[in-house]
Amino acid sequence: MTVTTHAAIGTVIGFHVGNPILGFILGFLVHFVCDMIPHGDSKLADDFKTRKSMKAPITYGTLDFFFTVVVMLTAFNIKGDVETLPLFAAIVGSVLPDAMIGVYEFSKKRLFKRFHDLHFYYHNMVSYHTGDFKLRYAILGQAIVVLFIFHWLS
Repeated sequence: MTVTTHAAIGTVIGFHVGNPILGFILGFLVHFVCDMIPHGDSKLADDFKTRKSMKAPITYGTLDFFFTVVVMLTAFNIKGDVETLPLFAAIVGSVLPDAMIGVYEFSKKRLFKRFHDLHFYYHNMVSYHTGDFKLRYAILGQAIVVLFIFHWLS
């Protein structure tokens, strides 16, 4: 799942949870639930891990980071009566698992290895058994979800 989609889902959590600790924890846990849905990036992840192709995953990640910033700025722009700290905590919790994967992939620190393996266990739980979507359709579907979320929140 794109980090942008995780951030949008974290925004929904932040809008409905008034406690920053609960928002962070729920955002973190919901990340894994959402990652179980096949979302088209299995080949990108495999190519990156095996160093078969670096250009596409890095381009994808860079664009995803840009759109995540847009989602976060939009969330804080439409927050209304929602408290900032629970909103921020939920968004951070929802994107942190992917950030930790990035830290592991670039550092190969043993400290993050178990988390890396757990993350990909959930990430690939369904897609490796049923197959994955084509990336372009998955991105289109996630973009629709993100737009729906922000239309619903505003």
